[in-house]
Amino acid sequence: MKLNEKIYWCRKQAGLSQEALAELIGVSRQSISKWETGEASPEISKLPLLAKAFDVTTDWLLSEDGIPQEEPQQPAEVPAVTAAPAVDWPDWVENLPGFIGKAVKKFGWLYGVRTAIGGALFAAFGLLMRAVTGSFFNIGNQMMDPMFGMSTGSVTWYDQFGNVMSPPENAGIILDSMGGGMVDSFTVSARGPFDAISGFVIFIGLAIMVAGIVMAVLLKKWGEKEV
Repeated sequence: MKLNEKIYWCRKQAGLSQEALAELIGVSRQSISKWETGEASPEISKLPLLAKAFDVTTDWLLSEDGIPQEEPQQPAEVPAVTAAPAVDWPDWVENLPGFIGKAVKKFGWLYGVRTAIGGALFAAFGLLMRAVTGSFFNIGNQMMDPMFGMSTGSVTWYDQFGNVMSPPENAGIILDSMGGGMVDSFTVSARGPFDAISGFVIFIGLAIMVAGIVMAVLLKKWGEKEV
């Protein structure tokens, strides 16, 4: 590749007009035109200026070498993805049922906290159930007293002098003989199943809460040892 061809090619690659290149070199536009057509050659003193303007070497401008080929860029090395080290979970975690074991391995000790909160809410539901049923049957007791007689708690007892006294020990027997014990017996027998159910719910909720707390504590201590 001749000098004039290199000047023309380099000017185009640099995005310079003949006027702009002439101003950089300190010559006229006609001189640049003659250099590119081969009618004239640049002076020796202008070659370093041309090399600087084109960001090439003077040796390359004067040589017969062709256009320098850009070296292909080497693909960036992608760092190998190292697998996360396997966690050596305690034996009791490995023996947990499927979905519970997976949840423990995913959330760690926080799963124990969530379990404890769920158990507490379950127990609270049982307490609420017992309170609601108790209120319901108390209201029913008050409504049925006028129909079936009076219970021991709704009767005002007086002694022989007309003073208010607490119910005697045999008050229930006295009211039973009068027909008033029907309400108490009905209330006790009707509440029985509801009390049993609410008691079972409370027991299960407390058991889950305790299990969650124990799990959270054990996993927290195990995690601190691993770190």
